[in-house]
Amino acid sequence: DGVVHEADPDVLLRIGAGVTLKDVAIAAVERRLAVPLGTAPTVGLGLILQGGVGHLTRSLGLALDAIHSLQMVTAKAEVVNLSRDSPEPELKELFWAAVGCAPNFGVVTSVTLEAAPFRH
Repeated sequence: DGVVHEADPDVLLRIGAGVTLKDVAIAAVERRLAVPLGTAPTVGLGLILQGGVGHLTRSLGLALDAIHSLQMVTAKAEVVNLSRDSPEPELKELFWAAVGCAPNFGVVTSVTLEAAPFRH
């Protein structure tokens, strides 16, 4: 769904389809977390998957650097959960392929981002 969920209240935020970067930023601040995002508040997952240069880029990297995992529907209509720690080599390779050029490999339905504790 299009809501920001806590996958792990300390460091992970799961973002569903339809959520804008503004929604993610608000949810992160409410949890005293910082996530690298772009500067266009009305865009969604596409920006996160394809870069995401923003105000926190120097300290936290690009938005796509914060991707912990994602859920994708492949061209074969299979729902797959992908992460950098996927035990199956094919899924791990698909994760790294999707980060940066996701539209070429399937439809991403959610992304889980690693957040950092908010510092003043």
